[in-house]
Amino acid sequence: IGELPPPPPPHPDRAIAHAKAMPMYLRMDSPLPSSAATLVGCRFWWSRPEDSWHRRRRPALLEGVGMQYLRVDREAALELAAAARFAAERGWVPATSGNFSARLDERTCAITRSGVDKGRLTETDFIAIAIDEPLPPGVSAEAPLHLERYRSSPEIGAVLHVHTVAATVLSRADAARGSVVLEGFEMHKALSGYHTHESTVEIPVFANAQDVGALAARVHERLGGGAAVPGYLLAGHGLYAWGSDVREAQRHLEGLVFLLECALEERRIHR
Repeated sequence: IGELPPPPPPHPDRAIAHAKAMPMYLRMDSPLPSSAATLVGCRFWWSRPEDSWHRRRRPALLEGVGMQYLRVDREAALELAAAARFAAERGWVPATSGNFSARLDERTCAITRSGVDKGRLTETDFIAIAIDEPLPPGVSAEAPLHLERYRSSPEIGAVLHVHTVAATVLSRADAARGSVVLEGFEMHKALSGYHTHESTVEIPVFANAQDVGALAARVHERLGGGAAVPGYLLAGHGLYAWGSDVREAQRHLEGLVFLLECALEERRIHR
């Protein structure tokens, strides 16, 4: 990708950090917290205002930078970026909404940075984070919902989140019921574990909340690691879907989006 850019001027309230996490660079500006963190697989430069640039090279254990950026696998990043473009092309992630993640190993996952256009993601728009550690700056506020799924089951390898019209509307309509129930659709077979249209797909609905940590706890309490359907809805918000890898998660996502569109259209017809 090239050499790191020249450092910005020091700021008295900030640590300026450049991490070279092969095969990409990660750069962040963040307020100085009190805790320390270990950067794995990175060369790291950090500064305080009193340091001149040539003295800023330090070991991987950094004083005062309370975050953990880990190596993002290039192949995983590109696969997630492709899934995000797939969603963006269909209008499922308007106005930089949505987020996409994939498990890198048993301890880490890669997830989209906050506030980026999901149709224009590159491999540098993903941050690798520890599944069981505090979140670093720059990660989506909804990251705890992704981490909850990875903690709930080692079989989950990717989590995709979109904001489709059908998911948003039906989740509001059926919020009091606690689920959207679908019956008799051939597309049930797109979901792992469903082998016939003669089945019932019940997509859980959770009330949306600004306290995402508490919301993740409610999701875990209800679904645990044995969810019958590989997805759930947040009322007035959108759809989460997951799978053993990005490809399966995308299939589940597409199948659930289609089923919800069918359900919404049926309700229009029969009003």
